[in-house]
Amino acid sequence: MKFKIIHKKRCTNLKLMHLHINFLQKDLSFFRFLVIEIFFLLAAKVLHIK
Repeated sequence: MKFKIIHKKRCTNLKLMHLHINFLQKDLSFFRFLVIEIFFLLAAKVLHIK
């Protein structure tokens, strides 16, 4: 009985880890998008000034 409970916990932990990793990947892609956007905005400003 105890083993089953431990196994269940481990499974839920793995699921949570998986969700967390997916969330981080989405977060990272969004962050990268923001960085690229800011970079292009700055580049446009610099080019506009020159």
